[in-house]
Amino acid sequence: MLWLAMGIMTTPFAMAHGQNTAPATEPPADTTSQPEIPAISNVTGILTPKGTLVIEPSIVLSHTSINRVILEGYTVIPAITIGSIDIRQVDRDVVTAAMTARYGVTDRFEFDLKVPYVYRYDSLTTRPIGGGADTDVVSDTEGAGLGDVEMGLHYQMNDGAGGSPFYVANLRIKSDTGTDPFEVPLDAVSGLETELPTGTGFWSLEPSLTVLFPSDPAVFFGNVGYLWNIERDVGGTYGTIDPGDALRFSVGMGYGINEKSSFSLGYEHSVIMRSRQNGQDIAGTDLQIGSLLLGWSYRISEKTSYNLTIGIGATDEAPDAKIELRIPIRYDLF
Repeated sequence: MLWLAMGIMTTPFAMAHGQNTAPATEPPADTTSQPEIPAISNVTGILTPKGTLVIEPSIVLSHTSINRVILEGYTVIPAITIGSIDIRQVDRDVVTAAMTARYGVTDRFEFDLKVPYVYRYDSLTTRPIGGGADTDVVSDTEGAGLGDVEMGLHYQMNDGAGGSPFYVANLRIKSDTGTDPFEVPLDAVSGLETELPTGTGFWSLEPSLTVLFPSDPAVFFGNVGYLWNIERDVGGTYGTIDPGDALRFSVGMGYGINEKSSFSLGYEHSVIMRSRQNGQDIAGTDLQIGSLLLGWSYRISEKTSYNLTIGIGATDEAPDAKIELRIPIRYDLF
C-alpha cells in the first residue's frame, strides 16, 4: 500500500495516513472555534464535516531507478520481486490517476473510497544468470488498467480542548481489483513479464493512529501504522505467498502563510518485512523505504483547493521522485 506523497491544505482538522492513502482539503466550517491545520498528503487527511461530500481527482507521477534487483517475472508488491534473473538496472515510471470520494457521517467519523487507474512503464537492463550471455539485454514493458480500489475509515477520538493534541484512529482496506501479477503473460525465453500488473494481487489492512498538535502558526503532526498484507495461495509452482507486512510512520510540520495558502515539510518511512513463500522467508525482500516530503496548498474558493506534493527518495528502495496533484471539491449535501 500504501503510497503511498505530500500536499498542503488548510482545514478544520487533518489526519496523517498512508501509502500509499489520499488525504484532502476542506475550508474551515467554523474558524472561530476550530484551528486551521495545514497537513501533508499521504501522511495526512481530514475529517469531513457531517453531511459533506468531498470529490477529489488526483494524479501521481513516480520515477524510480534501481541499479540491481532480483526478478523472475512476478512482482509481488512494488520493489519486491521473486526469481533468478539478475537485473542490472530498472527504470520504472508509474502514473496513477484516481478519483476519491469522502463523506462525513458525523463530525467525528468519515469514510472514503478511492478508485485508481494505473499506467506503468518499465525499462529493464538484464543479464540472465547461467545463460552464457556476455551482453546486456534491454526490454521495455508497460501495463495499464484499473488499480487496487481502497476504502478508509477515520474516527476523531477527542476534540482537542484545552490545547491538547488531536487523536484520530484510521483503518484502510485495500482490495485486489488491479491486474494480478501472477496472471500476466510471460516471455517464453526470458521468463519476464510481457505486460505489467496494475495491482499487487493481495488484500491488505492498515490500522493507524494520527496525532496533530496545533502550535500557532504551525501544526506538528505524526502518524504510525501497521500494514498487514494477507497471504494467499497463488497456485502453480509458487504455492502460498505472504507479502511482507510493513511498519509505517511519518512526522512533519505544516505552516499557514495566509488564509489561502500554506506549505509543509515532512518525512515518511516504511519498514517492510520479509516476504514468505510456502512458509519460508524470501531473502532480500526486507526493505527500508523513506521519503522527504515538500508540499504547497492554495485555496481558490470556499469549496476547492489545489494541493501539490513533491516526494524525494531518502533510501535506495524509495522512488527517486514523486509528484502529486490533488484537487478536492466540497459539496454540502445536508
